[in-house]
Amino acid sequence: MRKWLILPTFLTLAGMVVLYGCAQKTQSSSAASQPAGVQKGAPGAADAKDASMDEHAKPSDPALSKPGEKGPADAKVFIRAFYPGNEKHKVIRDYVLAIPDKYPGKVRARFVPFDTDEGFKEWQQAGLTCGSVLIDDKQTFTVKKKDGKSEEVTFKMFWGGEWTQEDLDAAVADEVAARYPK
Repeated sequence: MRKWLILPTFLTLAGMVVLYGCAQKTQSSSAASQPAGVQKGAPGAADAKDASMDEHAKPSDPALSKPGEKGPADAKVFIRAFYPGNEKHKVIRDYVLAIPDKYPGKVRARFVPFDTDEGFKEWQQAGLTCGSVLIDDKQTFTVKKKDGKSEEVTFKMFWGGEWTQEDLDAAVADEVAARYPK
C-alpha cells in the first residue's frame, strides 16, 4: 500500500466512526422532532427541526466548510463550536457566531468545521469525540435554569439533546460576568 494513502484513509475511517457514534447518541437522546430551545422564527429554525446527526454524510457546502470567526482576538471569553460545515449545522454556526454581538469586545467565537482536514486536526487536539461547543476550552458548566434550579450541562452534540440555546446563553453570560467583573 502506498504511504500517501494511509493518512486520508485513517481520517476518513475515524470520521465515520465518530459521526456514527454521534448519530446513535443523538437519536436516543432526542425525543422531540424539534430541539428544545429552537425558537420559532429564529434563523435556521426550519433546518433544526430534526436534531438527528444523520446528515453528516452529505458533502459540505464550500462556503460553510471554511472556519468562521467573530470578535476581537483579545476577548477574555472564547467560544469554539465543532460541527460539520454543512446546511444541517448552519443554524448552530450562525447562532454561535452571533454571540459576540451580544458582548462587544468581550467574546470571540470560532466555528470549526471538523469535516475538513484542518478542522479535524483542531477537533482532535481539543480531545473531542462528537460535535461540541467549548467555552474557554471547557465543555461542561453549571447553569441556572428558568425555574431557578442549577443544572450541569455538557455542550455536546446538537442542541435539544443534552443542552439548549438558553443553556449556552447562560453559560456565556456567566463566563463574561466572571472575566469582566463590574
